[in-house]
Amino acid sequence: MARHKEKIMHINQAMIALTSDDHKRLLAQAYYHAERDPHAAERLMRKLRNATLFESEELSEDVVSMNSIVRYRIDGEAPARRALVFPGKGIQPEAEISVLTALGTALLGQRVGERIPLDFQEAGHPRWVQIEGIEPDLKGGMIPVQPKELAGVAHSQG
Repeated sequence: MARHKEKIMHINQAMIALTSDDHKRLLAQAYYHAERDPHAAERLMRKLRNATLFESEELSEDVVSMNSIVRYRIDGEAPARRALVFPGKGIQPEAEISVLTALGTALLGQRVGERIPLDFQEAGHPRWVQIEGIEPDLKGGMIPVQPKELAGVAHSQG
């Protein structure tokens, strides 16, 4: 069990890719939420400390960045599709995931095809998320939501 925990910690500390602009905004969000939600703020800070920064046009298209629409699957469940958004931007809660949630932080800066541990457990077992695809940034647009995509909303908000 200790060996498994070490592996998860090592993966959580792996380098991620972010844009310089996202990094600045996310750092401000982490500080802002430090007293309101210290666990979420610390989880985000850990992620930001391991970021390699790029200009927007240099970031690979297979990296999850802010406002990207991400297709993912948690532990082999039905796939879901959500936009990764800054806290407080919840215009379409059924189609968005805040970067401050365990899922949102896990997705941030990762690449398509990666499988990342989530920062919560069910019945003592770690949960994992697999990134299946990324669609272009929202740029302020709305996300079309299919009825079948609404089924996984409850589990993705934690």
